[in-house]
Amino acid sequence: MRLIAAFICAMLVTSGFARAETIRIQALNADAGAEALYAFDLGFYRDAGLDVEVSTSFNGAAMISAVISGAVDVGYANLFSQAQAHLKGLPIELLFPASMYDGDHPATVLAVPLDSPIRSVRDLADKTIAVNGVGTLIQYAPMIELERLGVSSANMHFVEMPSSAAGPALMSHKIDAAELAEPFISANRGKIRILAPGLDGIARKFVSGGFFTSTRWAAAHPTEAARLIAVFARTAKWANEHHSESAAMLARYAKLDPAEVQRMTRTPYAERIDLSLMQTEVDVTAHYHFLDRAFPISEMLFPQPK
Repeated sequence: MRLIAAFICAMLVTSGFARAETIRIQALNADAGAEALYAFDLGFYRDAGLDVEVSTSFNGAAMISAVISGAVDVGYANLFSQAQAHLKGLPIELLFPASMYDGDHPATVLAVPLDSPIRSVRDLADKTIAVNGVGTLIQYAPMIELERLGVSSANMHFVEMPSSAAGPALMSHKIDAAELAEPFISANRGKIRILAPGLDGIARKFVSGGFFTSTRWAAAHPTEAARLIAVFARTAKWANEHHSESAAMLARYAKLDPAEVQRMTRTPYAERIDLSLMQTEVDVTAHYHFLDRAFPISEMLFPQPK
């Protein structure tokens, strides 16, 4: 962290904070990808000499198309979706890790209606499950968990819907189960039953998502990319230590009851590059053939400031 900060400070001094074009960042309207929102509210981009415009999306995988098309400059997605894009030859680069998954305190869970007869992950074999992105990690994690239990996942049925709609769909029995991430777990507290941690199929602890950009944008804006890396590292440390303050921000952006957000399980964020925790997602999904092949995660990592 000190090396990154020193590097960025040196650049800021020599550049004189020359005004650059606006950087368009798209964040996830859930805790996992909300760091970009916190940095905006805290003025961290401004501190780094960056002019940033932030928007939100409910689907990280969709942000890959938005970034590649140039609709936005930087987005958030889970590392599996980014790895898929990388193997297809799509020009993206991972700037910095973001959300982490901790199975002891999961901020993503498998949930069912309160009166559901489903009692374990094994019972999901022929059921319909809502996810916020079909063909993404959020779908494949429960499939891998089922396979590990010796039950075929071939007959699981998945439908795509925003997490905000999944809770009501559970209660009306339009679906059998849903992968829910905070703040939508807490928003449906007392109305749903948590079946299992949501991403244990991958591992009990790993880096689940990160901020990325297009190769084109990174090549044209290396200084801005380096400054963003420093901002994301700074924001991760702040967010891990200031749950109360960030909860108020998240409640406003996600349009949720602030009291509910204050009580929810918070997503931890990676404060530095840890290739072993970032590699897990690639290796496990490749092992179960949801990813064409495994590769070193460093292949798609933007060169980090020294």
